Amino acid sequence: MGDLKIDSLRFYPISFSLERAVRLGEQELRRREGFLLQVTSSEGEVGFGEASPLPGVSRETLGKVGHQLQHLQAELPGVRVRAGSGELFAWLFRRWGDGLLASSLKFALESAIISLAAKRGGLGLAEFLAGEVPRPFLTSAFLSGDVRETMAQALFYKQRGIQTFCLAVGDRNIPLAVRRIEALREILGPSALLRLDARGCWGIEEALLFAGSVGKNQIEHILTPCREPKEWEIFARRSDIPVAARAGWPGFSIEDCDLFFGLETVVVSPGVEDGVTGALNVMARAREQGKKVVVEGAFESGVGTTMLAALAAGGGGTSDLGSFFWIKDRLLNEAPVLDSGMIFPRNLSVSSEGLSAAVRQRLHAV
Repeated sequence: MGDLKIDSLRFYPISFSLERAVRLGEQELRRREGFLLQVTSSEGEVGFGEASPLPGVSRETLGKVGHQLQHLQAELPGVRVRAGSGELFAWLFRRWGDGLLASSLKFALESAIISLAAKRGGLGLAEFLAGEVPRPFLTSAFLSGDVRETMAQALFYKQRGIQTFCLAVGDRNIPLAVRRIEALREILGPSALLRLDARGCWGIEEALLFAGSVGKNQIEHILTPCREPKEWEIFARRSDIPVAARAGWPGFSIEDCDLFFGLETVVVSPGVEDGVTGALNVMARAREQGKKVVVEGAFESGVGTTMLAALAAGGGGTSDLGSFFWIKDRLLNEAPVLDSGMIFPRNLSVSSEGLSAAVRQRLHAV
């Protein structure tokens, strides 16, 4: 495909609201803030990316991202990169693989440059990442709130045809968490699958108490059931519930995941942890060890979710992008994830024309 020469990097503050508030640990999230990146090649191709640090989860602040963007704006013009996928990924990893760049910014910058390369080759994002056009697939739905709210959401998504549901369960009130799972099973029926996230909030005894009370029926996995990775194997052996690990979790290395009994799935969240190339490396290593990979969203707008969906498509179509359904202002005219939860990889791309009229108006005003 030849070289790409970067002509300019521009960035714009973005702010978008959620349909309703969601609680993340001790924080209540109602709005998302970040930056929209626009990288332009010397031949006029344009790629977009989104850097939106997630409050209470991301290590970096919005201020740090803005500060690093100012340096990149002066650094990138004139830089040449190879447009072929393998060469490009290697170049991106060498350039920003030292961990100094904020993860959300690395995700945005890599998304924009990869988009440029895909457009240069006349390919969609998923095809560029996978080497072929992957098949359409369904994402999961994200559930949050009290028992009544969770049941209403579950029924709503079930009626749309979604069959996999994500739910945080790491609560000290274990009987309440168990009642919620039992109610979900009753509403959703026996074909539904549940992906549970304990967020490492429990010790081993609490995790086993929950597992013994709730049973393994319809539970696809439980993510970080205990704080300490060394306790995950104990949990898996004594509960018979498959364990999922979050890439980047303290004390867990992707190089050692084949040593953990009961660990079946690795979850990557590129917008929060180590960007696109970091996720690609983890996904490749996990698959080598026979593990499933789930690409997870973190309440990104349509711009960030487009890249996440393309990554999921390239990795076999397993994703937890249901947080996108909670976004009210999606910044795009056409959503990368349909309301039915269906994702069509062939259509995954972000163009200037695809941005919403309100976003285009703001961009022209800057």
